[in-house]
Amino acid sequence: MQVQRIDVDVTFLGQWLVANAIGLVVGGMLAITGFVVGEALGADEFTINSVQTATATAAGGAVFGLFLGGGPSLAQYLVLRRYLDGIDRYVPATAVAAALTLAVGLPLGFWLIPWEVNALVIALFFGLLPGMVMGLVQGRILRSEVSWAAMWAFISAIAFTAGILVVALISAEGQEIVAFGAGGLTMGLISGVYLWQQLR
Repeated sequence: MQVQRIDVDVTFLGQWLVANAIGLVVGGMLAITGFVVGEALGADEFTINSVQTATATAAGGAVFGLFLGGGPSLAQYLVLRRYLDGIDRYVPATAVAAALTLAVGLPLGFWLIPWEVNALVIALFFGLLPGMVMGLVQGRILRSEVSWAAMWAFISAIAFTAGILVVALISAEGQEIVAFGAGGLTMGLISGVYLWQQLR
């Protein structure tokens, strides 16, 4: 295994913060189309009471996850590629992982447990659930390049969950861009400090 260690300065952290904020804003706003798709197909928010609602929720979850994972991972990749080689699969693998996770996890979770919608539930299903899977996928891609790939899986999951929790806590109608931006900064700060320490 070829382990890379590259000297970076504090500008890396600034680039990472901006990238994550923009990535979650763009990805998050596009991800909202997942709700539109789900509702158009017959989804009933956090309730699964028929094959139709399960299928619709899965379809909406897949679209939501594709953009929610794809937006931030693309922004992260544009920064990371300057420091690490061999990470060309970072974006598609992350996006597909999030899409599949939410396509399966949302209908299954809503069917098993009658959730009351609140910020913690949103952070669990749209943050921790895809965050863990995306972190594992990213860690697998990074493991041939760095020695801390396993830890990155954990850090990435925590950062993504915290970011989505911030979005859920401050989001209001007409304030989605602000909420996603704040969530992206939170996500970027947690993961960025760790990355900066490892790369410098």
